Amino acid sequence: MRILQRERVMSHNAAWLSLGMLLGVAVCSGCAGSSQRDAKIGNVGWAMYNMSYDGVRSSPLSEINVGNVKNLRPVCRAKLGEEGSFTAGPVVVGDTLFVTTPHTTVALDATT
Repeated sequence: MRILQRERVMSHNAAWLSLGMLLGVAVCSGCAGSSQRDAKIGNVGWAMYNMSYDGVRSSPLSEINVGNVKNLRPVCRAKLGEEGSFTAGPVVVGDTLFVTTPHTTVALDATT
């Protein structure tokens, strides 16, 4: 009787281990294709939080670098009607900058 219970426990543990491994493979296979998805985004700006599906958090552009970053100055401001910080990072798609406050999302023309 005791051996039979041990076999059931081992069988139960093996089932959970198999399920965990299957989920791990599914998650990793999704990660492997993210670079391909990033390539499909194209040059639309900063279209999602962290720049890309891979979470790159940097731009391939070279106009701003270590030598000239100290020269950056604000060029515009927008009053959104709320105090506090943004609830998510700003996103740029084409010429539109999207920012999210605690109560709304605002689209701004990034060229004016």
